[in-house]
Amino acid sequence: MSQDFKQSSDTAHNSFAPLLAPEGTPDTSSQDASKKRKRRRIELAVGAVALAGVLYLPFSPLFSFYDSSEARLSSADTAAPATASATSASALVSSSSTQGPKILRPSVTAPDANTIFVDAPEDSAYYAGIRWAVRTQTMEPVSEDHFGAEDPVTRGELITMFYKLAGSPAVTRPEHSPYADVDESDPNYDAYLWARQERITSGWVDGKFHAEARLSNASAAALLYRADGAQKIQMSGSSPFSDVSSATPFYRQIVWASRHGVSTVSEGNAFEPTAQTSRGRVAMMMYLYFRTSNFRASF
Repeated sequence: MSQDFKQSSDTAHNSFAPLLAPEGTPDTSSQDASKKRKRRRIELAVGAVALAGVLYLPFSPLFSFYDSSEARLSSADTAAPATASATSASALVSSSSTQGPKILRPSVTAPDANTIFVDAPEDSAYYAGIRWAVRTQTMEPVSEDHFGAEDPVTRGELITMFYKLAGSPAVTRPEHSPYADVDESDPNYDAYLWARQERITSGWVDGKFHAEARLSNASAAALLYRADGAQKIQMSGSSPFSDVSSATPFYRQIVWASRHGVSTVSEGNAFEPTAQTSRGRVAMMMYLYFRTSNFRASF
């Protein structure tokens, strides 16, 4: 082997020495730099995921089931409004709110209406409520032979139902709509203003009403609780349902529904608070509400 080749080999060997160093003698500075870069990449990735979650959450389907602005009120016995988007709108929520129940028992206005539907036979769980809802015209079937028993119910639909049950009272319109997603020309605009005035709901914390958001079983119970006047109740004893605890959003309202015979679920069973509620279940809930009120409904 020539001297030049030997010297070249030694030089090459030395240049790769850090990579071929025996275990236990690593290049500390190189490893530290690599660890810092890796840690930084992880931090950036976590930050990006967190930011995406924050930006997405207001539009998440979860908000159809869990209204944070309303859940914040569940620990109280009144439905205080979210921050109004305009000063003139804030005046809508005031002492003008009526005391006690805000909805009235409807009379039977369509006694001869068809109440037998393909999706709601006489032996179905919600048939009594559906029959009552159709005969009082509280709810309309989706077609001649289908009630739409399993169809979802939106915030706008339930509030509009409450407004009609209240007699569609006149409301004071503000200079501008208090909701960024509701125009004054909306056919249900007065219903949404009425619900705000009566402290039933004042929309979500993002300043919108979200009329098309689908309701959960818990949210439906919470809105009915407020439409009944949000009376204080003693919170004692264990939960009436197997899947509901004191940490469950709208726990107070769910307990109220159980104690007042409004719940469509028997005690000890699963209430499914976050599950999407249905037209059949809401019809039964309203039927039970008026049946167990101080006045009896006509069936």
